[in-house]
Amino acid sequence: MTIMINKSNNLYNLILFSPIEQIRKKNCYFNQVNLTLVAVARIRLMSADIKQLDGICDEMTRIAEKSGVKMRGPIPLPTKKLKLPVRKSPSGQGTATWEDYELRIHKRLIDIDADDRTMRQIIRLNVSRSLFVEIELRT
Repeated sequence: MTIMINKSNNLYNLILFSPIEQIRKKNCYFNQVNLTLVAVARIRLMSADIKQLDGICDEMTRIAEKSGVKMRGPIPLPTKKLKLPVRKSPSGQGTATWEDYELRIHKRLIDIDADDRTMRQIIRLNVSRSLFVEIELRT
């Protein structure tokens, strides 16, 4: 069974997927040492502040190194640019001059083995409200 945990503003949304979907996606792998099925957690991070985003990615990397689990990432995904053109003059009189404002949304992707201890530490991280974290567990 696949569980998707969506953490936004300290709220958790759980979405359950059927085993048939998992077989189609094939997102699991077998551990070579003791032939156990290892679940993989896919973590998507989004924020307008790149320093906060990189800080959380570094903390997750440290957690993975301490616990000794396999981790891929952080993989930078394409930055979404939201552009907003605004007139300079408030009354609309005068020349038509415009200012362009831009909001950049940076994204990172991390795949990590879903060990109980590791996932507890990742969920306990202090995340600011401007950072959106989505954790998807696949078994």
